[in-house]
Amino acid sequence: MKYFIDTNIVVDCLKGDNQLVQRFNRIDTVFISSVSIGELYLGAFLSNSLEKESEKISSFINEYCKILDIDIFIAMSYAQLKAKLWKAGKLKSDNDLWIAASAMEHGLILVTRDSALLDLDCVKTERW
Repeated sequence: MKYFIDTNIVVDCLKGDNQLVQRFNRIDTVFISSVSIGELYLGAFLSNSLEKESEKISSFINEYCKILDIDIFIAMSYAQLKAKLWKAGKLKSDNDLWIAASAMEHGLILVTRDSALLDLDCVKTERW
């Protein structure tokens, strides 16, 4: 199985969730969106220890992740997903939708603890 991790999964790993770390150690490759990386570094810039937090993020990504950038196909999936949810009155955050669209487009299982993403029926999700 190929997994695509949401930002909250990385945050919990960096906070010392040993069960998550053990899961990562059993998986060859996990994918992460450049959107999630931006969210992680935002947290670092807002913290009182930018250098320390940035190093933790960088080390985690280098050890466990392959980065997926936004491309035209992901952009189209994002727009389609956002339009569908907008019409249904089920608005979600843009970053969540970019992350979901990336997982959808690449046929990856989205791993998250975010109920807003777990509720999406257009992408396979797992709660870790």
